[in-house]
Amino acid sequence: MTHDERDTVLLRELLDLLNLTIERMPSGREAFLADLDKRDATALRIQAIGEHLRSLSDRFRAAHPDLPWRQAIGMRNIIAHDYGDLDYEIVYNVVTGEPFATFRTRVEEILNTRGTGGR
Repeated sequence: MTHDERDTVLLRELLDLLNLTIERMPSGREAFLADLDKRDATALRIQAIGEHLRSLSDRFRAAHPDLPWRQAIGMRNIIAHDYGDLDYEIVYNVVTGEPFATFRTRVEEILNTRGTGGR
């Protein structure tokens, strides 16, 4: 598998994770904070998103400097290494914020330009 093919597979999986994270988010902050399973699942998805981003080729990341590589991978690191101290308010704000939705849209656009579509 070439680097481009591997990047495409990772992008498809990344888009699936982004969609699932958005779709499974409860409708309000209090509902999210009160639901341990939702909090844990969301945190693990964000961690997986960061892993996928870390696995994309350097060439791909360099070609798309508009994407928040550092911030997303940094969030992954916080979840992976400081899980016991994780602030779920921040997790909620990340997922429900405009940058997360914009990031999801950008990944879909990139897949479309590769001729693979968002699915």
